[in-house]
Amino acid sequence: MFRRFASREGNDTMSLLGNAAIARGAMEAGVQFVAAYPGTPSTEIIEALRSVGKELDIYVEWSVNEKVAMEVAASAAISGLRTLFAAKHVGINVAADPMMTLSLSLGIVGGMVIVAADDPSCHSSQNEQDSRFMARMANMPCLEPADIEEAKDMTSHAFDISEQFGVPMMVRSTTRISHSKGNVTLEPILDEKRDPNFVKDYKKWVCIPSNTRVNHKRVIDQRDRMREWLPGSGLNFIENNEVEKKEYGIITSGISYAYVKEALDYLGVEVPILKFGMVWPIERKILSDFADLVDKIIVIEEVEPYLETIIAHELTILNKKNELLGKYRGEVTPRTLELNGLLVAKGLHSYLGGNMPPQQDQSVYDSIIPHIPNRPPVLCAGCPHRNTFRAMRKTIGTKAIYNSDIGCYTLGDPNLTNTCLDMGGSIAMGSGFGKLYTDRPVVAIIGDSTFFHSGITGLVNAVYNRSRLMVTIVDNRITAMTGMQDNPGSGKNALGDAAPIINIEAICKAVGANYVKTIDPFDLPAIEATYKEALETLDDGVAVIISTQACAMEERRVRRKEGIIKFYKVDLELCDGCGRCIRVGCPAIEPSEELNEKGRPKMIIDPEICNACGLCVYECTRDAIQLVEIRK
Repeated sequence: MFRRFASREGNDTMSLLGNAAIARGAMEAGVQFVAAYPGTPSTEIIEALRSVGKELDIYVEWSVNEKVAMEVAASAAISGLRTLFAAKHVGINVAADPMMTLSLSLGIVGGMVIVAADDPSCHSSQNEQDSRFMARMANMPCLEPADIEEAKDMTSHAFDISEQFGVPMMVRSTTRISHSKGNVTLEPILDEKRDPNFVKDYKKWVCIPSNTRVNHKRVIDQRDRMREWLPGSGLNFIENNEVEKKEYGIITSGISYAYVKEALDYLGVEVPILKFGMVWPIERKILSDFADLVDKIIVIEEVEPYLETIIAHELTILNKKNELLGKYRGEVTPRTLELNGLLVAKGLHSYLGGNMPPQQDQSVYDSIIPHIPNRPPVLCAGCPHRNTFRAMRKTIGTKAIYNSDIGCYTLGDPNLTNTCLDMGGSIAMGSGFGKLYTDRPVVAIIGDSTFFHSGITGLVNAVYNRSRLMVTIVDNRITAMTGMQDNPGSGKNALGDAAPIINIEAICKAVGANYVKTIDPFDLPAIEATYKEALETLDDGVAVIISTQACAMEERRVRRKEGIIKFYKVDLELCDGCGRCIRVGCPAIEPSEELNEKGRPKMIIDPEICNACGLCVYECTRDAIQLVEIRK
């Protein structure tokens, strides 16, 4: 599989994840430099590229955050190397500062592609947003693939367009593109290795007002030249323009094009379709031709009425009088969440007629739902974070204000998660709360990767402003929630080479935290004593507790490779069914069929799930839980 994916020759068809297809498109275009920060649904793009990085001589790095990644990538792009940056939509927000200015530089000589992976329906994100608006705000051309093949081809093509016009290009994906699989035709990998050659140009690369004012006008002019180039590009097309009934036509882009095709198949009707591959700038000629072809235009798109808003404006410029329908007023599709073929068919039916869309038999779901156990997302079995939350709950209590962050630990304890805003926001919000409330503790909870990402500045702010704040850094030595990517504390870089381990405790002491201590969360008496001690110091400023222990799932993988299997087992003769162990919230512990004298079930531990953290042992008062270790 790897050999085929990394093949320079191409001439093969392969089933790829959408993100892997994007990576392959970059490889075929001759990408040499890649920088990103992990974030679902974009992570697999870099995972795929780092898997071939050494073999194909592609530099790949996990940067500490998206802003840094954008700046690192910019240095390569203006040095003449083909460069890729990738982020999920909220990561694009973090990178927006350099991105907005970089787009005004008008001199990307190496070809630079920015992949924005949006997440309609918030499958793994704190919001749904539409990155097409970010591209438009930055005056950055934006391509939007509709399937896996286009994801590869458009990414490759984006590098050529970027070099042709000297501007960074955005490729906008969504979860359904990034995390779906499809067949793609592999083309040869461009075998051209460039040497970096940064040409100093004060007016181009030094973004002071006098230079930027001139460059901004040039970018607007470049956008107009791109509009003139678009008609021959093949990126946008009209289909079904030969149908007799042309009262309605549909404009769409990206994955919504697939939903439209599925919906029309449900309905059994055909109408003209204008599919935009480049969603900024909009090609006026093809829009004008389409407006002349139909009376009314229905716009189908996900999340925001981006195309609908632009098309309304463009039709006015073109002096077209077509009626426009879409989601702005909710006439056809809802304003939020993902679309699908059935939902689009229901929205189109009242306008296009045809067969009634199939109806789901709700009774089937109603009969099944009562029998499905409620399984909310929880921390993995053996997760060291669980012990840390237990200690906080026991020593600090639930009356404190707990500010959480983006990471696994948001699954820890709902009663100890009062706010969660954005990456690094826990410490900064805690800094504010710490100035407002002096009658109760204020706690910030943040992971190691998130601390490196954007937590350090919040800590500096809290120390500088003398906030009454306790910071807990849950350090599992990996970026776990996005799939075990390395970070500055793990000792390896993205390509697997040894890297310096950045000392979190030293950072916290260097910025002036009043109390700093590193503890092992599996040593429950020590961690409880540490929290009690730290509580006594809050009036003197910021206290930081660093709870350090490797991610349980990563440790499990390492142990299994070494032939070591560890788990805990319940002796049912000693267990009295008190239920103390199951209340720790570990998914490995479950009721057995054996009951105690009061008719309550005794507990068992699933050895396939247990990661041998030992928290349940602390809760058991009858020594009924014993460690089992098997060495193969």
